[in-house]
Amino acid sequence: NFNNRTYVTTAGDIVNSTHRHGYSAYVVKSLTDHWSLGIFSSGLSSTFHNLDFNADLVPAIEWSLFPYEEATRRSVTLAYRMGYGYNNYMETTIFNKDEEWIWAQSLEATIRFQQPWGNVRAGVTGSHFFDDLSKNRAQIYTNVNLRIVQGLSLNFYGNYEIINDLVAIPAGDRSLEEVLLARSQQATSYSVSGSVGLSYTFGSRFSAAYNPRL
Repeated sequence: NFNNRTYVTTAGDIVNSTHRHGYSAYVVKSLTDHWSLGIFSSGLSSTFHNLDFNADLVPAIEWSLFPYEEATRRSVTLAYRMGYGYNNYMETTIFNKDEEWIWAQSLEATIRFQQPWGNVRAGVTGSHFFDDLSKNRAQIYTNVNLRIVQGLSLNFYGNYEIINDLVAIPAGDRSLEEVLLARSQQATSYSVSGSVGLSYTFGSRFSAAYNPRL
């Protein structure tokens, strides 16, 4: 999508033009009741992420503690991904790169339990680049939905990330205007988020369409 906004200030008009467009696709095949193979592909062009063009191809394998047929009630999975990607940057990065190939791997463990009183989902993920192990990321998250009455739930969400893999940050200082308008991604070493809310769901509390594979 494209976004063009004009801000009227006493110092003059400020025009903020950004764009983001991309794609993602994947194919997953169950090998047994406990194992699956998949392949993921994505592409992105984004002014915020300083990416003129990005594309990656990531094979994956997953193991499930419980048979997949029990996934609407409970699941504990471990997924491993390893893939190759290409980044072409709009501006030279803080690592003095205009383009680069990235080879990375990740490991993710997730649990999900759904009961009449509600459901719980939690996970932990770790990843790193092969050419530089210091470029890594770790994440832990949890989502709890507590049923109040039929269809109405109280939701809790929390997420914490340690971030050391932001390789696309543009070099040089960002202007106050660029920071306030969120024109580009800023360097950070961690991210914390959380929320509390209410949700109402129509239909069965057990979703027969839930697919846990990768």
